[in-house]
Formats: sequence, C-alpha cells, structure tokens
Amino acid sequence: MANKRIGPARLIAVIVFLASAGLMSAPLVHAQRPDPNSPRYKGVTALSEFLTSKGDDALAEFVKDRVSPGLQDSLGHERLTKALDELRSGYAGARRLGARAVGPLAASIEFSNGESISFEMQAEPPHHFVRIGSIGEEQPSADVSCASAPRTETEGVVSLARLDEKLRAEAAAGSFSGVALIAKDGEPVFHEAYGYADKNDDLPNRLDTKFNLGSINKLFTTVAVYQLLEAGKLNLDDTIGKYLPQFPPAVADSVTVKHLLDHRAGWGAYWDNPTWKARRSELRSLDDYMAFIKDIPLDFEPGTRMQYSNTGYEVLGAIVQKASGQSYYDYVRDHIYKPARMNSTDAYDLAGDTPNLARGYAGGGYGEDNSTMLADLDRRQA
Repeated sequence: MANKRIGPARLIAVIVFLASAGLMSAPLVHAQRPDPNSPRYKGVTALSEFLTSKGDDALAEFVKDRVSPGLQDSLGHERLTKALDELRSGYAGARRLGARAVGPLAASIEFSNGESISFEMQAEPPHHFVRIGSIGEEQPSADVSCASAPRTETEGVVSLARLDEKLRAEAAAGSFSGVALIAKDGEPVFHEAYGYADKNDDLPNRLDTKFNLGSINKLFTTVAVYQLLEAGKLNLDDTIGKYLPQFPPAVADSVTVKHLLDHRAGWGAYWDNPTWKARRSELRSLDDYMAFIKDIPLDFEPGTRMQYSNTGYEVLGAIVQKASGQSYYDYVRDHIYKPARMNSTDAYDLAGDTPNLARGYAGGGYGEDNSTMLADLDRRQA
C-alpha cells in the first residue's frame, strides 16, 4: 500500500519526551463543554472582546472593570494602559479560534492571526485579571506550585515531588497528558509519564510514547530550507516560480522563499478552500496540495505584512522537494532526524498501525470557533 502522507505544514513528526494534552493527533474527542457562567469562561470572553476592540473607552472600561487593583497599583495607570493598548494593537482584525484551560482560573486563548495569549485571575470574586500575557508576570502566580528555583539538593527533591504531585493532579483533571523531563548537566533528574495515550483502551502514556508535534514541524521545514541554502541549491530571494512553474505569474513572480519563511507571502490557512474540504481525506502528496493551492489568491501584497500561514509552509515543502531532488519526507529524515539521532521521529503512514502512538484529544472547548481550529485533527496524522 502506498504511503498516505500529508503536507509539511502538518507533517507528522513525533517526539518522545514532551507533549501537551490539547493538539496531538486524531481522532478528535471533545471534552465536556465548560460552564459559560464560570469565572474562567467569562475571563476568556472578556479578554477576547477587549483584544479585538477599538477606542479609548473600551480600554478604560476594561481596566476599570477587569484588571485587579493590585496590578493597577503596581504598574501605575499610565504604564498599564499603554501596555494594554500596545498588546491590543497586535490583535486588530483577529478572531478568537478557541481556548484551553491551564489552571483553575487561568487559560490560553488562540487567535486567527497565529497568536496566543494566556491569563490568570484572582481566586476571589469578582475575579479580576492579575496577569495578561506578560503584563503582571512579576507578580507571583497562584497556580504554579514550584515557581522558585530550589537552593539546596533537599529543596530540589521536594520541588520535584511537588511537581510530580501537581502533574498527577493535572492529569487526573484532564488538563495534562504527556511526558515531563528535567535534566541537569545533561543527565535526567526527573522523567515521568502522565495521562493516557489511548483513553478508549485505557493505555497509559509511556516514557517513549510518540506524540504528534503539529506545527512544530515548521521548524524542520525551516532547517531544511537553510541547509539547502548553505548547499547552494536555493536562495532566499528566489521566487517560487523558479521551482513551481505551475503557479500563476502574479504569484510565481512575486512570492519569494523568504516571504514564505517569514509568513509574509500573502496566504493564511487553506481550511476554507472548497477542494480541501471536499477531498481532504484523499489528499496525501505535496503534488495533491499544490494542485489547489496554486489557485488560492493572495490576501495581500507579499512582504507588506505578516499572516501566520500553513499554506506557505506547504509551498516551502514542495520547494524543498524540487531543490533537493528528494521527497520532502525523505529529505527531512535523512538530513535532520537521523543526524540528530531522533530515532522515534518520522512521518508515518496515515493508514498504518503505528505502535506506541498517542491518540489526540481536544479539550477546553471555549467559543464557537474551537472546532475550526481543531478541524484537521479528525484524521490520525502520525
């Protein structure tokens, strides 16, 4: 049977030492929807509405009604409002895609511009924000049990025991599933697995369980491009038409390799594309993806702004193939995974039965658009 692959924007590479519970591999399993009346859910809504708002009135109202007096006092009104306004400017025009819980009164929110932001709230009503992104980070977090570095070996052992206790509690609550590793001087001092690789079959995670890395694989695509640059097989200023002549001239002659690397080509995601929606279960090779990506118009002139782009990294993968003379998957395996001794990392056959592979489970469920953010997880991609 021929391997059924996906493109490099979602290349299935797996790694054995760390993974989160949220975005792994399919099939998608929804957790219980959170209570819309809970403080954390209201915090997600309030912060999302503020970050996508405009005007001084919205800023003043948010500070007055939502930010803790302690944070206001510690930063001062002018410094706080300036920081929040600068933060807000980075989310203009973005949509909230979803959110995940990271603590009893803390969450991380994902937006359509590729950015994410976390927050923490006070335990007591009215549950004001005590941290928004990096604003308020200097304040101690009530949700982190091992915040300070141990000063003695005894304290270190106690801290690791507290960490293990915390992670077991998070796993029991469904907030964490994966493997944690802490090393000192190159030697592991803490290495434990938590949660389940497969909840249906009650299979716990192991220290060597394989997890889907999702968009972390874009880093491998970037490494591949710079290796080929160093080998003299491509240039960052090359336009994509040099490698992919099937693209229309308006795109082929204006989008460069550098634009693609920097998410400045003009494309975003292709998840709304009719061809992808209708045929995604059949799409496997990069040629399959290029056949419809070539017809996707650019959202803006290349180089004029940044927009997180899965589409652009699919195109980069096709360029890696053309410039190297190997399939994308073979190139990454031969030139990145093997030299780095990443022996449990690879792109696996979607239709195959890969041993010791974790199934992915999506939790949190905040917001109507959460299913859009996780739409591509209904296939096993490892």
